[in-house]
Amino acid sequence: MAEQTSIRRIWTSPNYVLFLVGACCNHITTWMQRVGVAWLAWELTGSTAWLGVVAAADLAPMIVLATFAGAVADRSNAARMVRIFQMLFVVQSALLATLTLTQLITIEQLFLLSLMSGIIHPFWLASRQIVMPATVERRDVGTIVAMDSATFQSARFVGPAIAGLLIPIAGVGGVFVAHMIGASLFAMALMAIRVRLPQRLNRGKRRIFGDIADGFRYILGHGGIPYLLLLMAAASVFVRPIQDMLPGLVDQVFDRGAVGLAWITSAMGVGAMISATRIALRGELTGLTFSALAGGLGVVCATVLLVTTHWFWVAVGAAVFFGYTFNSISTSIQALIHSTVEDSMRGRGVSFYMLVFRGMPAIGALSVGTMAEALGLQVACVVSAGACFLVWLLVVPRYRSMAKATELMLRTD
Repeated sequence: MAEQTSIRRIWTSPNYVLFLVGACCNHITTWMQRVGVAWLAWELTGSTAWLGVVAAADLAPMIVLATFAGAVADRSNAARMVRIFQMLFVVQSALLATLTLTQLITIEQLFLLSLMSGIIHPFWLASRQIVMPATVERRDVGTIVAMDSATFQSARFVGPAIAGLLIPIAGVGGVFVAHMIGASLFAMALMAIRVRLPQRLNRGKRRIFGDIADGFRYILGHGGIPYLLLLMAAASVFVRPIQDMLPGLVDQVFDRGAVGLAWITSAMGVGAMISATRIALRGELTGLTFSALAGGLGVVCATVLLVTTHWFWVAVGAAVFFGYTFNSISTSIQALIHSTVEDSMRGRGVSFYMLVFRGMPAIGALSVGTMAEALGLQVACVVSAGACFLVWLLVVPRYRSMAKATELMLRTD
């Protein structure tokens, strides 16, 4: 009998199925909360600068803590670590729901609770990215990375759509209660799974900063990863912030309110879901370097179209294209990094991706938000897209060496 394909094999692992079900619940309500936080910040202030500040509070800690969190995860019991930090997310959403429902919430409190989420995230992600691959065989890691992205992006469509229906009925506080429930369900799933984690090395009295330095040397010495991360950094800093500016764009340009915001956000999720599903169904990692580079060019075009049109449904279509192309970059690069780094270096290797993907958008959110106050939101986003295109032009000539250093290694494993 022919061997099962990777996409079929992963469903035979009870640990992976349990992890996936819990993650889906968490993903959906996470996107609901993201829409709620952005809309609440806009309602409280009506300022694009504050939108950038609140987004940066959630994203910026990743810049400072990502590599440290990766080293801690490589030293620690990652399964216990991810459970602890998942429960902290439950606490954060409970506080947010309570303050909002009692109408005591202020923009300063929203900032502090977003900062709390930002501090939790690096440690949660680093440990999660060690636990998730342990639920399947190593040869299937690339497939479940793409599947994880597909479920996350599917939730990006479903979550905002539900939020758009729920906010007019239950208020913003209702979406925060929903996330408290979704986060709790994932916490219970994490408690139930049993996985065999990579063996932790006995580092004796070696300081954690030595481990971080080893991680830097490992990544910088790789023939492909540094250039992939440079492309991801350009997309994260220059075009990713458009997602944080959506409340202002929807309100100022289209006058569509919270429902319009849900439409645009969900449209991005649809595009991203299609991209991630395409990568997962391929079941192989060869060709993902090209996918990342093609996505880099496509997301620049999508950004310009999204912010310059005055027709709402054209913007919705551009949002689908934006989600597809941005996810082509992020999922392709994440899958390549996951599959090329050594097990003993996984926490630190993935932490660099986390720093770029989740941390660097904080810089972009602040700069684009501030620029938008001075030049207008549409002009600021077009200028940022142009900067992303310039970096793309620098990376493209490295295509062959990048593919050789990642995909060739995978073919010879």
